Amino acid sequence: MNTSSKISLAVAFFLATQLSFAEGSSIHAKLGFRAGLGASLLRHNVELAGLKPKPSLAYSTGLVTQIDLTDRFFISPELQYSVYNSRAERAYKAENDFDNLTEVGVDLRALELPVLARYDFGGIYAELGPQFGWNHYSKMYINELYFSPELNPFAFGIAAGMGTDSYGILLLGVRGYFGILEYAKDAKGIPWSLQASLSAFLF
Repeated sequence: MNTSSKISLAVAFFLATQLSFAEGSSIHAKLGFRAGLGASLLRHNVELAGLKPKPSLAYSTGLVTQIDLTDRFFISPELQYSVYNSRAERAYKAENDFDNLTEVGVDLRALELPVLARYDFGGIYAELGPQFGWNHYSKMYINELYFSPELNPFAFGIAAGMGTDSYGILLLGVRGYFGILEYAKDAKGIPWSLQASLSAFLF
Protein backbone atom coordinates (compact mmCIF):
# COMPACT_ATOMS: atom_id res chain seq x y z
CA MET A 1 0.00 0.00 0.00
CA ASN A 2 1.50 3.34 -1.06
CA THR A 3 1.58 6.55 0.99
CA SER A 4 -1.48 8.12 -0.68
CA SER A 5 -3.56 5.02 0.03
CA LYS A 6 -2.47 4.99 3.67
CA ILE A 7 -3.40 8.65 4.10
CA SER A 8 -6.77 8.13 2.39
CA LEU A 9 -7.45 5.17 4.65
CA ALA A 10 -6.56 7.21 7.74
CA VAL A 11 -8.92 10.02 6.66
CA ALA A 12 -11.76 7.56 6.03
CA PHE A 13 -11.22 5.87 9.39
CA PHE A 14 -11.11 9.21 11.19
CA LEU A 15 -14.35 10.36 9.57
CA ALA A 16 -16.09 7.06 10.24
CA THR A 17 -15.17 6.96 13.92
CA GLN A 18 -16.11 10.58 14.54
CA LEU A 19 -19.44 10.35 12.71
CA SER A 20 -20.37 7.10 14.43
CA PHE A 21 -19.54 8.64 17.80
CA ALA A 22 -21.67 11.69 17.05
CA GLU A 23 -24.64 9.56 15.98
CA GLY A 24 -24.43 7.07 18.86
CA SER A 25 -23.88 9.53 21.69
CA SER A 26 -25.96 12.18 23.40
CA ILE A 27 -22.85 14.37 23.58
CA HIS A 28 -22.81 17.08 20.93
CA ALA A 29 -19.94 16.87 18.42
CA LYS A 30 -18.98 19.06 15.45
CA LEU A 31 -16.91 18.35 12.35
CA GLY A 32 -14.96 20.78 10.21
CA PHE A 33 -11.69 21.71 8.53
CA ARG A 34 -8.47 23.22 9.82
CA ALA A 35 -5.53 24.93 8.13
CA GLY A 36 -2.32 26.37 9.53
CA LEU A 37 0.50 28.48 8.08
CA GLY A 38 3.67 29.63 9.76
CA ALA A 39 7.29 28.66 10.41
CA SER A 40 9.07 25.55 11.58
CA LEU A 41 12.52 24.45 12.64
CA LEU A 42 13.98 20.97 12.81
CA ARG A 43 16.26 21.70 15.74
CA HIS A 44 19.69 20.33 14.96
CA ASN A 45 22.75 20.01 17.12
CA VAL A 46 24.78 19.32 13.99
CA GLU A 47 25.57 21.47 10.97
CA LEU A 48 25.16 20.84 7.26
CA ALA A 49 28.15 22.14 5.30
CA GLY A 50 28.98 24.41 8.23
CA LEU A 51 25.47 25.92 8.35
CA LYS A 52 22.73 25.43 10.90
CA PRO A 53 19.26 25.32 9.29
CA LYS A 54 16.99 28.18 10.33
CA PRO A 55 13.18 28.47 10.61
CA SER A 56 11.35 28.21 7.30
CA LEU A 57 7.85 27.78 5.88
CA ALA A 58 5.50 25.26 7.52
CA TYR A 59 1.87 24.46 6.84
CA SER A 60 -0.79 21.95 7.81
CA THR A 61 -4.29 21.06 6.71
CA GLY A 62 -6.86 18.50 7.74
CA LEU A 63 -10.04 17.62 9.61
CA VAL A 64 -11.09 18.76 13.06
CA THR A 65 -13.80 17.61 15.44
CA GLN A 66 -14.98 19.15 18.69
CA ILE A 67 -16.77 17.16 21.37
CA ASP A 68 -18.67 19.36 23.84
CA LEU A 69 -18.21 18.08 27.38
CA THR A 70 -19.71 21.25 28.91
CA ASP A 71 -20.70 24.66 27.54
CA ARG A 72 -17.08 25.80 27.82
CA PHE A 73 -14.88 22.69 27.91
CA PHE A 74 -14.25 20.60 24.79
CA ILE A 75 -12.11 17.74 23.51
CA SER A 76 -10.88 18.17 19.95
CA PRO A 77 -9.37 15.20 18.05
CA GLU A 78 -7.89 16.26 14.72
CA LEU A 79 -6.29 14.61 11.71
CA GLN A 80 -3.85 16.76 9.78
CA TYR A 81 -1.11 16.55 7.17
CA SER A 82 1.88 18.72 8.04
CA VAL A 83 4.96 19.90 6.17
CA TYR A 84 7.98 21.17 8.12
CA ASN A 85 10.96 22.94 6.57
CA SER A 86 14.25 24.28 7.84
CA ARG A 87 16.79 26.01 5.60
CA ALA A 88 19.92 28.13 5.53
CA GLU A 89 22.19 29.61 2.89
CA ARG A 90 25.50 31.44 2.66
CA ALA A 91 27.00 33.43 -0.18
CA TYR A 92 30.72 34.04 -0.57
CA LYS A 93 32.79 35.84 -3.14
CA ALA A 94 34.23 33.96 -6.07
CA GLU A 95 36.91 34.98 -8.54
CA ASN A 96 34.31 36.01 -11.11
CA ASP A 97 31.58 38.65 -10.73
CA PHE A 98 29.13 36.21 -9.17
CA ASP A 99 28.76 35.00 -5.59
CA ASN A 100 28.97 31.30 -4.87
CA LEU A 101 25.96 30.10 -2.88
CA THR A 102 25.71 27.20 -0.47
CA GLU A 103 22.16 26.16 0.45
CA VAL A 104 21.21 23.49 2.97
CA GLY A 105 17.85 22.31 4.22
CA VAL A 106 15.64 19.66 5.74
CA ASP A 107 12.09 18.76 4.70
CA LEU A 108 9.76 16.60 6.77
CA ARG A 109 6.19 15.48 6.07
CA ALA A 110 3.93 13.79 8.61
CA LEU A 111 0.37 12.63 9.19
CA GLU A 112 -0.61 13.79 12.68
CA LEU A 113 -3.32 13.31 15.28
CA PRO A 114 -3.54 16.12 17.85
CA VAL A 115 -5.95 15.46 20.73
CA LEU A 116 -6.55 18.81 22.41
CA ALA A 117 -8.42 19.93 25.48
CA ARG A 118 -9.96 23.33 24.69
CA TYR A 119 -11.53 25.81 27.10
CA ASP A 120 -13.62 28.80 26.07
CA PHE A 121 -13.22 31.84 28.32
CA GLY A 122 -16.05 33.68 26.56
CA GLY A 123 -14.93 34.34 22.99
CA ILE A 124 -11.28 33.55 23.82
CA TYR A 125 -10.07 29.97 23.86
CA ALA A 126 -6.97 28.14 25.04
CA GLU A 127 -6.00 24.61 24.03
CA LEU A 128 -3.42 22.05 25.08
CA GLY A 129 -2.80 18.38 24.43
CA PRO A 130 -0.60 15.62 23.00
CA GLN A 131 0.08 15.28 19.30
CA PHE A 132 0.85 11.89 17.80
CA GLY A 133 2.18 11.44 14.30
CA TRP A 134 3.58 9.25 11.55
CA ASN A 135 6.68 10.57 9.77
CA HIS A 136 6.49 9.22 6.23
CA TYR A 137 8.93 11.36 4.21
CA SER A 138 12.04 13.44 4.76
CA LYS A 139 15.05 14.69 2.86
CA MET A 140 18.20 16.60 3.71
CA TYR A 141 20.18 18.43 1.07
CA ILE A 142 23.35 20.42 0.48
CA ASN A 143 22.98 22.33 -2.78
CA GLU A 144 22.01 19.66 -5.33
CA LEU A 145 23.14 16.72 -3.20
CA TYR A 146 20.16 15.02 -1.51
CA PHE A 147 20.08 12.56 1.39
CA SER A 148 17.28 10.37 2.69
CA PRO A 149 17.57 9.90 6.47
CA GLU A 150 16.36 6.76 8.21
CA LEU A 151 13.07 8.02 9.59
CA ASN A 152 11.65 7.30 13.00
CA PRO A 153 8.06 6.54 11.95
CA PHE A 154 6.52 7.56 15.26
CA ALA A 155 6.30 11.25 16.19
CA PHE A 156 5.16 12.72 19.48
CA GLY A 157 5.02 16.15 21.05
CA ILE A 158 2.87 18.77 22.74
CA ALA A 159 0.52 21.16 20.93
CA ALA A 160 -0.74 24.36 22.54
CA GLY A 161 -2.57 27.41 21.28
CA MET A 162 -5.00 30.22 21.88
CA GLY A 163 -7.24 32.54 19.90
CA THR A 164 -10.75 33.79 19.31
CA ASP A 165 -13.93 31.71 19.10
CA SER A 166 -16.70 33.13 16.91
CA TYR A 167 -19.99 31.53 17.98
CA GLY A 168 -18.40 28.09 18.15
CA ILE A 169 -18.17 28.03 14.35
CA LEU A 170 -14.86 29.72 13.54
CA LEU A 171 -11.64 29.46 15.55
CA LEU A 172 -8.84 31.86 14.63
CA GLY A 173 -5.64 31.78 16.62
CA VAL A 174 -2.03 30.71 17.00
CA ARG A 175 -0.82 27.18 17.67
CA GLY A 176 2.59 25.84 18.53
CA TYR A 177 3.86 22.29 18.27
CA PHE A 178 6.85 21.23 20.33
CA GLY A 179 8.24 17.86 19.31
CA ILE A 180 9.92 15.55 21.80
CA LEU A 181 11.26 12.76 19.56
CA GLU A 182 13.91 12.96 16.84
CA TYR A 183 12.39 12.64 13.39
CA ALA A 184 15.22 10.42 12.08
CA LYS A 185 17.89 8.19 13.51
CA ASP A 186 21.17 10.00 14.25
CA ALA A 187 19.74 13.20 12.79
CA LYS A 188 19.69 15.03 16.13
CA GLY A 189 16.70 16.94 14.81
CA ILE A 190 13.44 17.57 16.66
CA PRO A 191 10.61 19.45 14.90
CA TRP A 192 8.71 22.42 16.24
CA SER A 193 6.41 24.89 14.56
CA LEU A 194 4.42 28.05 15.22
CA GLN A 195 1.45 28.64 12.93
CA ALA A 196 -1.55 30.88 12.47
CA SER A 197 -4.49 28.47 12.78
CA LEU A 198 -7.98 28.60 11.30
CA SER A 199 -10.69 26.02 12.09
CA ALA A 200 -14.18 26.14 10.60
CA PHE A 201 -16.95 23.80 11.74
CA LEU A 202 -19.53 22.82 9.14
CA PHE A 203 -21.94 20.83 11.29
